[in-house]
Amino acid sequence: RAGKTGLAWELYSNALKSDYADTQGGTTKEGIHAGVMAGTAWLALASFAGLDVTGPVVAVAPSLPAHWRMMKFNIGFRGDRYEFEVAPDQVRVRADADTEVQVGRDILTLTGGEWTTVEL
Repeated sequence: RAGKTGLAWELYSNALKSDYADTQGGTTKEGIHAGVMAGTAWLALASFAGLDVTGPVVAVAPSLPAHWRMMKFNIGFRGDRYEFEVAPDQVRVRADADTEVQVGRDILTLTGGEWTTVEL
């Protein structure tokens, strides 16, 4: 939820580094930590793409870090598959079936298999 704030990027970077930079002092030789990996992936989706799957439709409200050009991801939600391409100035989305998605405050109707582009 911190979005573009420096704190969001700092926390994200620290979590990413925790496995390969041995920030915990001696645990790196034990291998990767799946929880950290999953947490950093979810943090990027929730904070930077603004992904929210708690409502009746998939929602995104992007807030990419200034130095990111694009973020791409796929998700499954209530039996449908979605593909997202999130850039600072637009969101592209497609689903495998006719459905709805929320981008910012707008609810969009998607035609299955076709890309829809929303300018931000």
